[in-house]
Amino acid sequence: MVIDDSHGVRPLADRRPDILDAIRREFVSLPRLALTSAQAGRLWALEHDTCRQLLALLEQDGFLHCRHDGRYVLGPAASVALDDWRRVRDVLPAG
Repeated sequence: MVIDDSHGVRPLADRRPDILDAIRREFVSLPRLALTSAQAGRLWALEHDTCRQLLALLEQDGFLHCRHDGRYVLGPAASVALDDWRRVRDVLPAG
């Protein structure tokens, strides 16, 4: 999928930072999320190989960890992001 909101075509390399940010946001907002690469690919409408590459990048950074069952969960480097999310969430008005 390479179509942006303005109906122009953008290469995947141009969208990679946006996709990685979306993946990070989802895992931080749902800290117990545990997805296989196939499930993640469906969730973010990514081709299988592309999704595996992006998840591997996040795993190398320590943001994600791949469990023995093949599911990706928050990794050790995500604790800072999770703490930041909780601080922001705690000051937002209940809605």
